[in-house]
Amino acid sequence: MSSDLAGAPEGRRAGGHALGEETVRADDSGRAAGLARAEAEAVDMDVVAAVDVVEAVDVVEAVEAVETVGATDDGVWLTVQEREAWLALNAIMLRMPALLEQQLQRDSDLSYFEYMVLAVLAEQEPPRLRMSQLSLLTSGSLSRLSHVAKRLEAKDYITRETDAIDRRSTNAILTPAGLAKVRDCAPGHVAWVRHIFFDNLSGEQLEQFCAIGEAVLPRVDPGGELTNHGR
Repeated sequence: MSSDLAGAPEGRRAGGHALGEETVRADDSGRAAGLARAEAEAVDMDVVAAVDVVEAVDVVEAVEAVETVGATDDGVWLTVQEREAWLALNAIMLRMPALLEQQLQRDSDLSYFEYMVLAVLAEQEPPRLRMSQLSLLTSGSLSRLSHVAKRLEAKDYITRETDAIDRRSTNAILTPAGLAKVRDCAPGHVAWVRHIFFDNLSGEQLEQFCAIGEAVLPRVDPGGELTNHGR
């Protein structure tokens, strides 16, 4: 990324991060450290989830590069407050999946993605979905979902069958054992979510967070698929 910054004035290249009014000098060692930390935290995750965590660091670096390319004195830079908010959001996005994964693996012998598959199915009435819709609601590719579905089938948590109307489609169906499993996992998962997230917020801050979500989500989830399916 340093080549992208060659045209930036000295004062703007002096910082240690690509985002911010007085930053934009790339730090290759910092990026390497970030990748190493992400890989270390993904040890207990399933292979595909581990790749996702590592790739997330690359995504952040790519965003930083895009923000930097072509910047001039007259360009739009993040303010100090904007930079602080953006870095906090990035840290949450990168750290949260691994924290959720570790608790579920330790207490329930499930990956976070496996839990999400079971939980989303449990919210349906009846508890079944086409694999294409399930992949959308769990933010996973069809290939990843198929890989995980095989593991869940082996544990008798779900079954799969050809859709009766569209023979080209496959449905995932939650079994009684799968429903019992997600009900058994949910209390520990909820308690952990409260500990790492909600217990740190006051009632006012929680209201603010909900308001922020309502303001930003139309840009990142314009169809409301991820936020409205359980309502």
